[in-house]
Parts: sequence; C-alpha cells; structure tokens
Amino acid sequence: MTDLIKPHYFIKDGEFVFNTAVRVISIGKEVALMFSWNALRAESSTLYKHGRPEDVRKAYNMLVAGIGNAQIADHARMITLTLDFPLEELNRFLSISGYIGIFLAHARALGGIEGENFFREHKEKAESAT
Repeated sequence: MTDLIKPHYFIKDGEFVFNTAVRVISIGKEVALMFSWNALRAESSTLYKHGRPEDVRKAYNMLVAGIGNAQIADHARMITLTLDFPLEELNRFLSISGYIGIFLAHARALGGIEGENFFREHKEKAESAT
C-alpha cells in the first residue's frame, strides 16, 4: 500500500511551496494564515485559510466585513510568517486541530513572539458590516 501524502509546506529556492497532495503551489517568501482566536480557549482556534498573503488578506477582509457581528469579527485573526519561522510548526498548524491557538498562547505566555523577524500579526481590522 502506498503512503498518502499529507498536504504540507516545504521550502524550495528560498520560497514557501505548498504540496496539496494533488499539486504543488509556489507561495512566495511569506505565508499568511487566517484563523479564529479565543484568548480564553486557545485550543478552540480554527485555521480558516492559508497561502499567499494577498489571497488570505482578501478572504480576511471579506470575512470580517461580511460577518456583521462585531463580537465574532473580533475573533478573526491574520498573521504572516517569513522563511525564518520553523517549518515544522507551520505544518503542525495544518495537521493538528486547534494547534495554531495553542502555539500562539504558549508563545505569548513565554514572552511573546510579536516583534520577532519571522512573525507579523495584522492588527488592523476591516470594517464589519452593521
């Protein structure tokens, strides 16, 4: 029996590449992730989208603007990672449910990762529909 290839990121020629298990997609020097965030229950975080920052930004803006519920919109987050971010952690975000929230909560508890050269959280919010 042949082992199935799980979707995963790898680095080739100084850029992120995503293997969907069906095709390989060149992403670029940065990868973005959009997810839900609940500071009280980090393990309940859900990864919604990942890939090229411009594509994830469009989805993020549409989600936040289209929700119409400010409380829900406040839980949407987007981060951008550079090539310096540990690849194995990025792949865990894809394969372990809730791991992105657990990772960020743990990193912040240890002094944070904001300001690191591999991590950028997008703090600006799209206006939510009312």
